Amino acid sequence: MEQHKPEKPFMLQQLIFHGVFAALLLVSGWLFPIQYNTLHPKALEQAGLSMSKSSDGNHSASNPSSRDGQSPDQLKEFISNRYSSGNSESVRVLLELGNEQARGSEPHETSKKFPNALSIFVNPANRSHYMEILKDMRFKKDELYALREKTPQYRSAAALLAYLDGRHKLHSKLREDLITYMDTGQTNQVERTMHAAITLGTRLSFEQMGEITIRTSSPEALINFAKIAKIQTILYPFNSYDTTPDGQLEANELRGRDLGEGENFSKWAGTDNKISEKEWAEIPEKTLPIIGTGQESRPGEFKDFDVRSNSISLEELKAVNSPLAKTFKEIAGDDQQISREEWIELGFVPLPLTQFPIIYTASVWSEDPERVANYLMLYGRQGEQWLAQAMDGPARRSGSGALKALLERQLPLTRGGPALVSVASFSYKHPHWALLVKYLLIGLGCFVIIRAWNSFFVLKAVDRESLRALLFRRRAMATALLVFLFGLSEPMLFQSVYSSEYQIAINVPQLSETENIETLNNTNTMLAANTTLLVNVLLIVFFAAIQIVVFTSCTNKIREIISGKGDSLLKLQLLENEDNLFDMGLYIGIAGTALTLAAKLLIETDAINLSAAYASNIFGILCVALVKIKHLRPTREALIRGEEDKSGSLGTA
Repeated sequence: MEQHKPEKPFMLQQLIFHGVFAALLLVSGWLFPIQYNTLHPKALEQAGLSMSKSSDGNHSASNPSSRDGQSPDQLKEFISNRYSSGNSESVRVLLELGNEQARGSEPHETSKKFPNALSIFVNPANRSHYMEILKDMRFKKDELYALREKTPQYRSAAALLAYLDGRHKLHSKLREDLITYMDTGQTNQVERTMHAAITLGTRLSFEQMGEITIRTSSPEALINFAKIAKIQTILYPFNSYDTTPDGQLEANELRGRDLGEGENFSKWAGTDNKISEKEWAEIPEKTLPIIGTGQESRPGEFKDFDVRSNSISLEELKAVNSPLAKTFKEIAGDDQQISREEWIELGFVPLPLTQFPIIYTASVWSEDPERVANYLMLYGRQGEQWLAQAMDGPARRSGSGALKALLERQLPLTRGGPALVSVASFSYKHPHWALLVKYLLIGLGCFVIIRAWNSFFVLKAVDRESLRALLFRRRAMATALLVFLFGLSEPMLFQSVYSSEYQIAINVPQLSETENIETLNNTNTMLAANTTLLVNVLLIVFFAAIQIVVFTSCTNKIREIISGKGDSLLKLQLLENEDNLFDMGLYIGIAGTALTLAAKLLIETDAINLSAAYASNIFGILCVALVKIKHLRPTREALIRGEEDKSGSLGTA
């Protein structure tokens, strides 16, 4: 019998010391404000403080100005200082709405409305009047109005952009690109930009739109921003809400059927231009629409077509949790029903009922609508939540620099936690080094745990080969523990692959099918692929390490029985008694696969690949096969044959 013992006896005090030291290292690593491909709110706050220096060299956000000694609300101060007077009321109202939404407050059911930017240019007389004003200015400012010659169907949008330019509300680079498109005959690009101008011009006031166009440096950025606004405020088809039968049929409910056409319908509808259930019963069977095909075809019944009432009630909106339920009274009017005409007149969901105020506020406060649009194109609705979190947390305390830092890095935002100021600053300035320090702390904590384990539980083995196997098992256990601790410190790895709802196809003119979103899709795919690969590699290594532990335990048990006392018959019985142990790799493999698949379903993540889940089962099968074929079978054969001289070593096949 050989023993691997420490030079000195291990004292309980030493075990406690090692445990406390390991816990401190692990907690320090977990609380380090850095994660793989993510940003920590505390790190963003330090970035904001470093960017928002006052003229005297101090951080304005860190100088308490309120009576309670707390830092001022940077977003609120920005709104009140920049948009408190003049023609900026509409901008201030929308920014305040975005501020409240970032706080998590419910929007007001009613808010002050302003005429949209496009409305004053729709009328030809008004359009000509405002273009004459531009001509009377000292410098020629009506150049962009010539865009109407390339896109005559977008005259109002051309006038709007020209007037924004004349009022110094159009970015110079955006203006140059539009003129270049016009001079080089790039009609499709002009049409896409005009369409974006119409989308924003129908949803924003002139002042609100001017705050975006003056900060947007390229047509592509304006197009992406307009696309986000359109999807945010999209109004779904009338029939998707109108789902309650009313006991009457109108012609549009029989659309596509002969009975619903002209005289065929009016013949049976009568003076009210509707077919009741009683009138339906009077229609000859051969005239009724046919439902189904082949042998399953039959004359249609009244209930087959009476599926809507051609009006939307408050209950129907509440049933699908539509935000329009909050402004139902304004939309429906006196009859408390929304007709198809009223639905068409509404056009789009009002801005206060969407998350667009948050997007608008982030764009104006960061002075970078292009990066806001790119961020949302990458992360979709989840990106809105991170923008709101950044504005309500680090940016509100330290200034717009925190928001700019988030948009500059274009990375997800973690929920955050406690962190030292100096450590948070280091994590933002040197993310790769910070990540290395974090992993080193976790690795050292794991090393101390294993060291304490080795010192407290003394290894006992029958021979040197068994001792080496036990040492190998402990190293495998250490590897599994290390992988587990690393995975525990990176919860973002197990989130679903990021996807953007803003990359769906909508009716915006495109130069080609892939031109606009190809770059963003490639970036998103690369981020998803890198994250998924890392997660699955960690899982495979973890499962492999566990099976190594099982394998060494089984082979060590075989050596222990062979080296023990007793005749061959007794040893055969002992080996047979350990059959469950020798099958343990398969049990653990199946359990690992089942747990991984369950985790994939419960946390609804796409980061875990099925191949990684089934790797646990595959490793379990390999482990059991190696144990039984490579070690157990030759050993039993040797005992049966009575080769007692070889009973102390494992057979090899």
